[in-house]
Amino acid sequence: DDTYQGFVFQAAVADADALYLAGAQEVAEGDADFVVVRLFGDGTLDWQSNYGFAGSGTEDLALDLAFDNSGDLVASGYFTDDEQALAVVKVGIDGSTAWERTLPVASGHRPFGRHLAVGPRDQVAIVGTVEGSMGDESALGAVFSSTGAFEWSQTYGYAGDFTADSFDSVAIGRDGSVYATGLLDEDGGDERWVITRHDEGGT
Repeated sequence: DDTYQGFVFQAAVADADALYLAGAQEVAEGDADFVVVRLFGDGTLDWQSNYGFAGSGTEDLALDLAFDNSGDLVASGYFTDDEQALAVVKVGIDGSTAWERTLPVASGHRPFGRHLAVGPRDQVAIVGTVEGSMGDESALGAVFSSTGAFEWSQTYGYAGDFTADSFDSVAIGRDGSVYATGLLDEDGGDERWVITRHDEGGT
């Protein structure tokens, strides 16, 4: 329907014959779905998978994507209705859903799963930020297993209101350690780059 818009936030090529897109599709006035799309090499649509909270007035966005070791697609972002949750889905190369997970946070907070990485055992690490109810932002990291089981999450940043702390990239080592980098920005201008490392258990 040309009445509604679509948005692409990330793209990746798996092979010479396929392009994958992650983004959002407006499905009704003020209602957007988290969307993953596969296109053939000539640009024609192979399949499209839509996700998100049920009901009208939701804002569900896919912000990043990556491939696991079997060629399946993993996408991260967030689902929003009255509350917001970090979201991650795994989709097979045929468009079938392997699993779909959300990570709720405290009421009134808004998490954004902006970047992800897939590890050697297909574990998924997601980083971004979570906005607090008082205008503060904390850096957020979370890890899910290859089957979608939640493993651990952490937040980082300055204490207080009006901070702007975020993780902007993530990688997983061969031993399963998770590395995240970002910026801690305290209200008043004290900015610091940060890098963190956690083992597989989140320590």
